[in-house]
Amino acid sequence: MLKLITGNKINNRSERAPKFRPAGAARALFTAAAVIGILTLMSYCAYAFEYGSSKPFYNENLSMNIKSIDSSSFPVISIYAYVTDEDGAIYRNLNKNYFKVSENCIKIDHIKVETDPKVVNLVLALDISGSMKRMMRELKQDAFAFLSMLDKNDKCAILGFRQSIKLLQDFTGDQFKLNKALFSTNADCGTYLYDSLYKGIDMLHYRDGGKAILVISDGSDESPSGKKPYSKHTLDEVIDYARKCGVQIYTIGLGYEVLEEPLRELANKTGGVAQFSPNPYELKFNLKKVLQSFKTFYKIMYMSYNPELSQNQRAVEVEVKTPHGSAASTTSYSTMR
Repeated sequence: MLKLITGNKINNRSERAPKFRPAGAARALFTAAAVIGILTLMSYCAYAFEYGSSKPFYNENLSMNIKSIDSSSFPVISIYAYVTDEDGAIYRNLNKNYFKVSENCIKIDHIKVETDPKVVNLVLALDISGSMKRMMRELKQDAFAFLSMLDKNDKCAILGFRQSIKLLQDFTGDQFKLNKALFSTNADCGTYLYDSLYKGIDMLHYRDGGKAILVISDGSDESPSGKKPYSKHTLDEVIDYARKCGVQIYTIGLGYEVLEEPLRELANKTGGVAQFSPNPYELKFNLKKVLQSFKTFYKIMYMSYNPELSQNQRAVEVEVKTPHGSAASTTSYSTMR
């Protein structure tokens, strides 16, 4: 037997342990599995980079939800919208390449898309009328917890309304000032609901960023003697003004004797959400849902192709198209001043 001696090592070809050599079919199967695994990982990474990682895979039935349209800076138009799948999961991090906008059936060539605005401007409108007196303590406590969840760049103002409208705190991000204003008010008679909302919209009109009003009330608009309505402005006037200024109104009906219809109409027609809390213990949960709702949306901006002022309504369609499905929604605005 031939042995090769190299230094202190002895190599004996006939005595080596046989190497493991998988059969051809097994080797091919192993290689295919490895390739599939690598491709799957690469696909997921690409998806996460492009769509964000809030939910790795979406159902194909998409929904394009337009919250409101702001024409106050006409001919610059701003649309506030969000995209969900059939399970309600929100699509995040979509850029302008996934959206198409048309006005009066004419495609808009240049659009700008912003996600989750850096600043949210919020007016917290609190019903401090006599009907809310027995729940005022819990209302203040839950509103305090809500304000503490705002981002440091967000700006909030607080209005209290009863037989008069009082600006408890102008726009600020200072939590101390907001909380001081919140606990400095007491309940009284009368409810200027619609006038307080109109004032809140007026305050938000020319502010940059997201614009929203959160009103907590029993939905009543009446004088201390029970006269209805009490406000100078009507429900329809408030809704029209909010839509023109791109302000979403979120409503929470507090108590067991709530006028639900006007609160629902305020929210549904301005892109907000209506919630109802029969007792103060549900208020904190509803406040969290409201916060999540107005902090997650796309701001889609474009320049109208026709800068001429007119009283005609202009129809706007927004379409979103992703590899997992597409959806579209329509809205309208008027340039009437």
